[in-house]
Amino acid sequence: MLNEADTRAKLIDPRLHLEGWDEGRIVREYYFTEGRIVLVGDGHRRQEPKKADYLLRYSDSFPIATLEAKDESHSPGAGLQQAKEYAQTMELRFAYSSNGHGIEEYDFVTNVQRSLDRFPSPDELWARLTAGRPTSRAQAANPLLTPYHREIGGKTPRYYQEIAINRVVEAVLRDQKRILITMATGTGKTYVAFQVAWKLVKPGTIRRVLFLADRNVLRDQAYNTFAPFEDARGLIEEGQAPKSRDIYFSIYQAMYSGEEGKRLYQRYPRGFFDLIIIDECHRSGFGTWNAILQHFDSALQLGMTATPKRDDNVDTYEYFGEPVYTYSLAQGIDDGFLAVYKVHRVQTNVDANGLPLGDQVYTTPDFERVIRLPDRTETIATHLAHLLRETGRMEKTMVFCVDMEHAAEMTRWLSNLNADLGIADYCVRIVSEEGPVGRRYLEQFQDKDRPTPVIATTVDLLTTGVDAPSVRNVVFVKPIASQVVFKQIVGRGSRLCEDTDKYWFRVVDYTGCTRLFEDPEFDGFPEAETEEQIVAPKEVEVLRDKPEAREELKPEKRPQKIRLEGITVTIAAETYLELDATGRRLTVQEYVDYTRSELLQVCGDLFALQTAWTDRQKRGILLRRLQDKSILVEALAILLKKPDADGYDLLAHLAFGQKVHSRDERAKALRNLHQQFFAGFTPEAREVLEALVEKYRLGGITELDKPEVFNVSPFDRMGGIIGVAHRFGGIEELTGVVGELQRRVYEA
Repeated sequence: MLNEADTRAKLIDPRLHLEGWDEGRIVREYYFTEGRIVLVGDGHRRQEPKKADYLLRYSDSFPIATLEAKDESHSPGAGLQQAKEYAQTMELRFAYSSNGHGIEEYDFVTNVQRSLDRFPSPDELWARLTAGRPTSRAQAANPLLTPYHREIGGKTPRYYQEIAINRVVEAVLRDQKRILITMATGTGKTYVAFQVAWKLVKPGTIRRVLFLADRNVLRDQAYNTFAPFEDARGLIEEGQAPKSRDIYFSIYQAMYSGEEGKRLYQRYPRGFFDLIIIDECHRSGFGTWNAILQHFDSALQLGMTATPKRDDNVDTYEYFGEPVYTYSLAQGIDDGFLAVYKVHRVQTNVDANGLPLGDQVYTTPDFERVIRLPDRTETIATHLAHLLRETGRMEKTMVFCVDMEHAAEMTRWLSNLNADLGIADYCVRIVSEEGPVGRRYLEQFQDKDRPTPVIATTVDLLTTGVDAPSVRNVVFVKPIASQVVFKQIVGRGSRLCEDTDKYWFRVVDYTGCTRLFEDPEFDGFPEAETEEQIVAPKEVEVLRDKPEAREELKPEKRPQKIRLEGITVTIAAETYLELDATGRRLTVQEYVDYTRSELLQVCGDLFALQTAWTDRQKRGILLRRLQDKSILVEALAILLKKPDADGYDLLAHLAFGQKVHSRDERAKALRNLHQQFFAGFTPEAREVLEALVEKYRLGGITELDKPEVFNVSPFDRMGGIIGVAHRFGGIEELTGVVGELQRRVYEA
């Protein structure tokens, strides 16, 4: 009877080839997620990524079906449920399962499951998929089948990017005038826009494209992303109206410049552009500048936003309609494409209690907007500087302030508090008022290969779109009332940066705005109501809603503000939260309770835990099951402040109240209580056993599970695993002795 690998190679592959599925249409073992990142202290692990046995493509750029293979001992449909799950995730229309003999199909177009005696051909599936689908842009070259632009050695679209690209192209083929995609910050909206343009321009479906943003930095980022269009690209800047290119990039301010009736956008014919891509469309297209979009109303208009529909961006959805595709922050984190985050809440005494002044009490929303409090700014800056000393002084940090003056004051304090580093540009202010200097600092801050600037203070300039993947800390010193703005700012830290080993980021909140995490509409991550207050049990005050200022979009108003100095400002409360496997934010105590509950479901009593733990194979299964629930022994050791504890003892303590023993204690007990066991071996073999006990003492029992342990000192001097095995009479004997040694560790 053939195993699964042989079933694929000898039975399934030939049947696919027979029906016209050539190698260019077959992707085997298609990993379509990266695996959720799970925090372990300040380190991380990944959960298992999702992998389809086969991804079948009708063309290079159009996936159409999943196929799960099973060995001959299974029924043909044994893998269909999994194939359907993967197909639904990737929004494919067909799912298959096969044991090499029978074939089971599920058709998401008709919602019918049936048994087949052969695989449908690629053309048959394409005909079934497109039957009855009218397009108003009939042409010989279907842009859906136009290959993506793929640079040699460069990136290719992720599964969700493929969905977004093809959904937009399908909408274009239906001649849908207003198209919206909603994709979380850091998931590649601009890259999707580029591939959409590529697939539409190359076959001649459209000719001219305008990419419209509201900031030069976003315009320039897009211009660079569209580099494969080469000289077909052009910039539209204030006072210039070029018409000789095909792919244009501009900002609203430039397009709207000039007098009424002679504005720059009015120098272009209404039908000049075939497609307008509106970046961060929730922010800018529905006030005065909406006249630009209305002027080009005959063009297809693609809006891109990171924010799902809310009360404060309802205009976006009224204008474009429902998105053709949505990829949320929650899904990006769950798939492992976005960084997970920790939350550190801090509250000063004046934020907790308010500040009485005359007959009025000022609260957090008033600070720096109505009343200047230099002492509060100093206290917050001092606390932040201390936090960075503990977590990493050279970790890139964004600090969001109330206004430009507040940002300047925060910059001064953070620079002075870190003067000992001798870095002139350690902390800089990046706001529109800084002009070219600010833009230069921004470019340096974004560059992951440039260590400085380390801290960037800002107001709104860095709120959206700015790509700075190495940012580790996102700091709120300004109140935020808008869920949209809050999510945009949090998104500044969500990008992964493997080059700087950044897989998670920290949200530091001094104004209570992380209460917005509690909104169930924040991608479905409700926060637990109970929190462990580290310093003082103060509730963070719910802020009064106030309109968010828009730096660069409107000139800053500078009303006269009260300035009050000489008050005592202290840190009144701190809260530290982490995430579990579902994204729920947990305090230390909640994580401990969660671990106990999950462990009891796996091991109902102490004997079951001991039985599972002392067998290497069963222990591996147990640890993987716990890891899938984000329960990591290393994390428990850190949270319980017992870094030297044995993993078994930590679990036994949490679930069954047992005493916690250190690995050192168990190693000593092993040597003392099992002397006869050691004495039964030759001196050469005892040398190996002593070294293995030391490996356990330093790294834990799982160190003895790894065959590669015999490749390092001192075993490398013994001839590696071959030389070590020779001391025991062979590999099989060595394996048995190591297993017995592990068992005796827990008898001790």
